Amino acid sequence: MHSMAVNYNRVVLAPHLDDAPLSCGGAIHRWSAAGERVLVVTLMTGDPSVGESSPFAETLHAAWQLSAAEAYSIRRGEELAAMHLLGADFSHLGFLDCIYRRWSGGYLYSSEEALFGEVHPADAPLLEEMVKRLKRLAPLAEAAAVYAPLALGNHVDHQLVRWAAKEWRPDLSYYEDYPYAEEVDIADVMPTGEPTLQPLAEQDVQAKIQAIGCYQSQVGILFGGQPDMEVRVWQFCRRNAQGEGLAERFWLGTPVNRCSLDVSP
Repeated sequence: MHSMAVNYNRVVLAPHLDDAPLSCGGAIHRWSAAGERVLVVTLMTGDPSVGESSPFAETLHAAWQLSAAEAYSIRRGEELAAMHLLGADFSHLGFLDCIYRRWSGGYLYSSEEALFGEVHPADAPLLEEMVKRLKRLAPLAEAAAVYAPLALGNHVDHQLVRWAAKEWRPDLSYYEDYPYAEEVDIADVMPTGEPTLQPLAEQDVQAKIQAIGCYQSQVGILFGGQPDMEVRVWQFCRRNAQGEGLAERFWLGTPVNRCSLDVSP
């Protein structure tokens, strides 16, 4: 976890358990190895109410090979192991994953299409609370560079975290949501600006792969298995470096906003 006495050099905001290692695990390892203090803040980490999972959520639990009762405790344990490998501190804010969130009309997101569609208007109070919780990180992050997802792939939780992060820290850098970044045209989300490359050594990519491998509940559903994951991560890091070594990419600027919710006072 983290200590309130620590002032971090880097703060990475992640929607889900696994997003930070997937998207910038090499950079996190690189920064930590250089002596920087890195904090990964994951927002959607809470346990769902027992017996209240939708049929759609149950299909995901089956794919993860976890029951609803144990899914998030096991996933939090996976993240603890990954953060240890990367040398980062972590904080879990305890919000519910979108697949569990409800309103008076039922479940907000009960299909694959809904997961990657528009943010539901009933999530407005959640967005407001996310901004408040992020603002409480200020004592830890006064001098920190802060990183948030670009929301490549348009996952609703990634959209919400990006919007909440921008409300908290307008001077954000954005990371490329992996593995969505393999297929999505980044110009659709970040039409202007050039990426900043974070060069990686081979041991940084190896640490990223090891960290992703800690999420055993997710590797199969995302990659089909460990061997394919390793091949794809190496390929992606080489692609980012444009033929000159290995890298992850970060972006400055204002992404296209597809989240129509407003938390302005």
